[in-house]
Amino acid sequence: MIIKNDEFGNLTLFIILEDEYAIKLQKKENIILFFKSCKENKPELYDKFLKNAPMGINISAIMDREIENYKNKWKGSK
Repeated sequence: MIIKNDEFGNLTLFIILEDEYAIKLQKKENIILFFKSCKENKPELYDKFLKNAPMGINISAIMDREIENYKNKWKGSK
């Protein structure tokens, strides 16, 4: 995770499932879409992900801003 100017520059997300399978997301847009879906459909999962950010970084405000930017981007392209 690289944070520049209060937004994410690069993101990589590894999710290890209960059955030991792993999912790796590397494209920023896919990761933002994943978190947007979590926030809208499973807020407790969204909060759990953000609380487990490395180095004790509070990324919730940055993630919320990125999700809003994503929504506005798709609103404007319709």
